[in-house]
Formats: sequence, C-alpha cells, structure tokens
Amino acid sequence: MANLFSHVSVFLVVSNLAVFAISPDAHAAEISIASSQIERNPEPGVPFTQCNMRLDGPIEAGDADRFRSLLADIDRHTEEQWPIVTLCLNSPGGSMTEGLAIAEEIRRDRPRTESSISPLVVTRLEAGAHCASACALIFMSGTREFSETDPIPARSMHPTARLGFHAPALVVKDGDYNKAQVNHAFTISVNVIADLLRILNVGENEEGEAYSGRETWMDATLIETMLNTPASEMRYIETVDDAGRWGIDVYPLARPEINYKTAYQGCVNHWYWTEARSARNPYELHFGDDHNYPIGEAFFEEHRIRLVFEMDPHTGESCEASLDTEGYVSFGIFHPDYSGEPGLSIAYNEEGESFATDAGAHALALYSAGTRLATLSDPTPEKRAVEKQQVAWAPRFGGNKVSLWEYDGSLMAWESQGNNRWIWYFAPGDPLADSVVQSGDLLFEGKLKNGVLNGTVHHPTKSCGDLSYAISGEAKGTKVTLEGGGQPKISRCLVLDGRDETFEFSFIAAAPG
Repeated sequence: MANLFSHVSVFLVVSNLAVFAISPDAHAAEISIASSQIERNPEPGVPFTQCNMRLDGPIEAGDADRFRSLLADIDRHTEEQWPIVTLCLNSPGGSMTEGLAIAEEIRRDRPRTESSISPLVVTRLEAGAHCASACALIFMSGTREFSETDPIPARSMHPTARLGFHAPALVVKDGDYNKAQVNHAFTISVNVIADLLRILNVGENEEGEAYSGRETWMDATLIETMLNTPASEMRYIETVDDAGRWGIDVYPLARPEINYKTAYQGCVNHWYWTEARSARNPYELHFGDDHNYPIGEAFFEEHRIRLVFEMDPHTGESCEASLDTEGYVSFGIFHPDYSGEPGLSIAYNEEGESFATDAGAHALALYSAGTRLATLSDPTPEKRAVEKQQVAWAPRFGGNKVSLWEYDGSLMAWESQGNNRWIWYFAPGDPLADSVVQSGDLLFEGKLKNGVLNGTVHHPTKSCGDLSYAISGEAKGTKVTLEGGGQPKISRCLVLDGRDETFEFSFIAAAPG
C-alpha cells in the first residue's frame, strides 16, 4: 500500500504554494548578500529600496537555514546600531513550510540592548519582479521599527512588479490509502494554514506569546481571498484598491495632482482601507466637480488648508484632508467625539517623487481605487522608449504569446494563453497624444471561444481613473472587431450611461520588425 504521508510531505516541502509543481531537479532559491552597505533611513515614509539581500528562484527545503545564516553574518559584521536589511524577492514560490519559516524569522521579535537591535528585514519587489505563492508570504512579513516604537509592516513593490496569492493544494499520487494516512495528510495541511494565521495574522510564536507591535501583518480578508483562489490560478495585486486595503506600499509613483478632488479621493480610500474594506464601490459616498464636494467645513490657515468631508451621515464619521503649500497632504478619520484614528501623510521630495509617512497608509490613496498599478509607473521618455522594445514582448498579463496589431493609429499587442486574451498598447498613436494612455496600458481582457470574444474594456481618464465596461466581438483571420456598452458618459465621476463603441484591429506581424 502506498504511503500517503511520503507524497504529501514532499509536496508541502517542494511545491505546496506554486501554481505548477516544481520539477524534482529544480534548484533551491539563490539567497545572497547583495550589498554589505546598510541603507540609511530614507526620508519619512520612503520605503527602503537598496537591496542588501536577494532571494531568487524556487523556495525549497534548507532555504530558511541559509537565510538565517546570512542574516546572522550581517549582524556580526555591521556597525549600525539599528540595522535594517532590505530583502529583494523574485521567486515563483515553492515550499510553503519553508517560506513560512523565513517569514517567521523576519516577523519575530529581535534581540536587543538599550542601544541596538539585531537586523530588521524589510521586503521589496523591484521593477519587473515576480513574487508568487510562498514568496508572497515572505513579502508580507517585512518588518521595521524605530528606536522607541513597536514594529510595523514594511513591504513595498514597484508599480510594475507582480505579487500573487493562491491557496495551497494537496496533491497525491494514485494509490490506495488507509484512514489513518488520509487523516494524517489532512492534519499536515491544516497545520500549515494554522502556521500562516499564527505568524502573519494573529502575530505570536509557537508558544503562544504575542509578537511586539500590531498583531496583523496579513489581514483576514487577504487570507480569505488567497484561500478562495484555486492552486491552479493566481490572484495578483493589480489595483490601487488591492494594495491600499491590504497595506502594501507601492513606490515610486507618478506624482498625483493635489486638489479638492484628490483630497476627497484620499479620504474615500482611507475611510474604507482603515478597516481593510474595498473602496471600489463606495455606495454611500459620491464624487463631484471641483465646486460640489460634500465639504462640511473648510479652514484656511497660514500655509495650510484643511478640508473636512462628511463620510457617514449615520455615524457622524468625517475625514480631514490637510493640504499645505509645501506639497504635503495628510488624512485622518474622526468620530463624533473627535477622536482621530491613525491617518496617512504624503509628501514630495525635490525630485517630485511621492512618498508616504509611516502613519499606516500611502500615496496610493490619492488615486481612484480601480486604477491599475502598472499605469502608475512614471518612466522618463527615454526609459519609456526602451520599455517599448524590451518589455512589449515579455507577456505583461499572464500570457505566453504576443503578436502585433493596429488600431486607430496605435500599435497594439495581442497577448494570449489558452482561451485568455489581453490587448494592450504597444505604441499609442497620435490621436492619444493628449490622453493618459501609455505604452503597456491594458485596453481589453477577456476570453476567446469559437471565434467569439467576451470581456472588459479599460478606459483610462484624467479625472476619474480607470473606467471599465463589458464588450464582445469576433475574431476572423487577421481582423478582430469588438462592440459593446460603449464609452461611458461621466458626471461627477459616476457612470450614468453610454453609447455603442466599435474597436477594429488588424493583424500586422508576430513581432515588430
């Protein structure tokens, strides 16, 4: 009779959280010290981005021990009293048990003296990095603290990085198994989920002793989303709302405008995100033009304007947005007794890059919730030209093939995998010169079956972010036509109705030449 435990333990160690099982001859992750130079604290709220350590490749047995050894080596040789190590990740996942062991090593309380502490580890995804499955759990464990404060989550991703979650799977070979073996395998799987909850949600060690600081590094709603995503699929952090509600910093960002609209947008997002709720459909709130926002009070002070927005007429909760002449913005939620909850502060350095303080949220709050993170990267024109040549034919949305098409003067990339289809802008044409559309922006995502396309069109706007609507069409040879609900008419950033719209695409070549 086959031994079920032997199969289960191998799977949990090798590929429990990978979308695809890692082959038996796959190499373990490469964990290395990238720089012995400990980065000084950036400006308030700017994430650490200088990689001291790197983890690349599949996560396998023994990786946690290698990570601990390298971290101890940094601890022995650094002269910093409050060292913070930045761990840059680029891994498809692998062993969930090993990934959680690394996550716990990062999250646990650090030995300290009156004047120093063992190295803290913040996590970072660089531009174009891909971190999924077990890697995503390591990413969520990033931790930092200040000399006299409790630790806080510290993880950041570049707008073009990919961070993905899905449920663990129990995979066994065909065979006959007795009741005891099945129960034992089930217990192993449950214990893995229990460790995830203990380390990243409850925040305590194996003895039940609470870690310092906030208890929750990974909100229950994100864990629920992860467990509801089949192991054969992947739930990526793709929008402003995804990152904001689950406490993931995104940096650097294109600088948003600071005005009444963005101030109210920040309040809307922050109000929902303080309870890890989605701000995608704020049914109790509304947007208006620059002269019709639900402002309860406005205070004009020296070098500063404070705007108070009513958020919930039933509870009396309000949000204060403070804008000053130096380009700083801060938000806070207040209850009828005027007790404020931790808010966020956003500032701009001399280079114009946005950053958030450690008050708990980030500059994403100034963007509409549905905005795709990939659109928030702001390369220089020179970098953007290079990106068209280097990035266009590396699938951006999960496909494995890309071909070149034309639409209304723009060169479009048609990306596919199985029945899934994505159409995005490779080189926006002259008609879009004054729009917010950039190379790499997604236009359509959906499925193709029997020559029929069904999916969603994404329409980026300057004032209302990413507006989306359903559309369908057909693919015949070298022609593709999409027709549907039409470009929506916008009033106060609410979709009221629309008109029919047609998109016609013509095949050019398998790649630009």
